[in-house]
Amino acid sequence: MWCLWSYLLDTAIKRWKTSFIKFTELLRKSVWFFILVFVILSIVIIIVVIKFPKSSKIVTTLFSALIIIISTYVLFVFYIVLVLFFIVPIFGLRGLVRALPALVNELEGRVPKDVVEDSRKYLEDYPCMKHFGGNAAEALSRISRSTFFSMLIVSLPIEITIIILRTLRIVPLTIESAVTKAVIDVALGVLGVILSIVIGLLLFSSQAKFDANTLRFVYDVKFTVLEWFVVAMFLIIISVMVPSYIAVLIMVPTIIAIIISVNVYVILASAIIDYMQLP
Repeated sequence: MWCLWSYLLDTAIKRWKTSFIKFTELLRKSVWFFILVFVILSIVIIIVVIKFPKSSKIVTTLFSALIIIISTYVLFVFYIVLVLFFIVPIFGLRGLVRALPALVNELEGRVPKDVVEDSRKYLEDYPCMKHFGGNAAEALSRISRSTFFSMLIVSLPIEITIIILRTLRIVPLTIESAVTKAVIDVALGVLGVILSIVIGLLLFSSQAKFDANTLRFVYDVKFTVLEWFVVAMFLIIISVMVPSYIAVLIMVPTIIAIIISVNVYVILASAIIDYMQLP
């Protein structure tokens, strides 16, 4: 899973290289601005202490303001970096499609050489990605399993944000009703997404001419999606019945991870099928 995570993170950073450079520059400027504010406040405190040695309240107030500014800035920067670290890998998922020709055995000899070479370049810095190689069904199974756990980790910033907002009383609504509504919305969303995926997969067999290997792979994809569908529905039913905090901390993130991983699975499967149809 960590191999896939680092691969996705690096792929996303390469894709958004310009944006990351700008973000790094902005972060650097904010550090200098923070240092400037820190120095000015420190000088003000020193002057007040020298000029008004008995004004302890003013000194305490200024010192407290300095501590609050430092703490707020450090926590804010830490949280932004944390969120980026967890969210950015999502933008590297498209890199998995580019890597498929070098991972899936059935694509050997069916894909143009330039595509295969490009695929190998994507993987040359990640020898551990060979773990995801093999037959199409096995490769997809390993990738989707690791993607699921990775997307479960991605939900951590969302969890932290909810806890922070709740702790600071920024969200003035009852968590019970909010979660109930969120669970219902997620349930409807899962139904719509997964049903559309299942219908799309059912149409696969009526489109192109498949050989035996491709047709076997298509049916394997169909039944795998059906299994994910059953698990998702089971979790949705449980999430409606359990206490709200369990739904927020466990069920909803799991359902979100399932939605993303199933979509990734289907996209990769359709890419493999497209490759298999090449003359």
